Amino acid sequence: MVELADLQKIFLGHLQGQSTPITNYVTKEQPGLAIYANAYQQRLTEALDGDYPCLGLLLGDAQFNQLVSDYIVHHPSSDPSLRWFGQYLPAFIREQVHYQSMPIVAELAEWEWRLRLAFDAAGSEIAVIDHVQQLTAEQWPTLQLELVPSLQIVSWQTNAVTVWQALEQQQTPPAIVEERTDWIIWRKGLVTNFRSVHKDERVALELSLQGHNFASFCEQLCQWHEPDVVATRVVQLLQQWLNDELIRKVISH
Repeated sequence: MVELADLQKIFLGHLQGQSTPITNYVTKEQPGLAIYANAYQQRLTEALDGDYPCLGLLLGDAQFNQLVSDYIVHHPSSDPSLRWFGQYLPAFIREQVHYQSMPIVAELAEWEWRLRLAFDAAGSEIAVIDHVQQLTAEQWPTLQLELVPSLQIVSWQTNAVTVWQALEQQQTPPAIVEERTDWIIWRKGLVTNFRSVHKDERVALELSLQGHNFASFCEQLCQWHEPDVVATRVVQLLQQWLNDELIRKVISH
């Protein structure tokens, strides 16, 4: 007699389109198995529809449905929670020859996924301006910042965010253009936030994530600013990050 765990694997393999001896273990193949198979596909499709609503609007029903079907075949569900089923879709899109000449598709998909990651990220304490005002002049050069877990830094080749904003508002999206932009995504309270950033801010945030200190910020920002104004610029960024609640902890030595 087949063990229950083995029977479950055979059944799952059947649902995922594999060749299995499932018919040896059912009393009537039709329509029972077809009902389960259709329900399996439908649940996975609904999960992707929920995670990537604007991607579906960009591609249109026929193209999006084909993409979803291909993805389900190549990335069958492997997690008990449907929350993570769509995590590989942006990478899957980039692998498809059909979409390699259309970077907007993968970028829009990744944007939608990252927004959900930011919302689901762990909460944390938030640094306040008092933590900075208490620093002495000697402490500033070695100042380090620990940023909130929800923070993500992304760079796009296209106007993917502008297109997403229009689709989100059910408006006609602008023409797709090549447009190098840098963005940050994070959660402030219970609300997912995002904004564009200049290259100097992106670099400063990346340095913070890597554990660099205030002196290192100043050195790197000399690429965009004169040395005598760099410290002022870094302080401006620090104030912005505190207001945005991007800083979890201020570490002084």
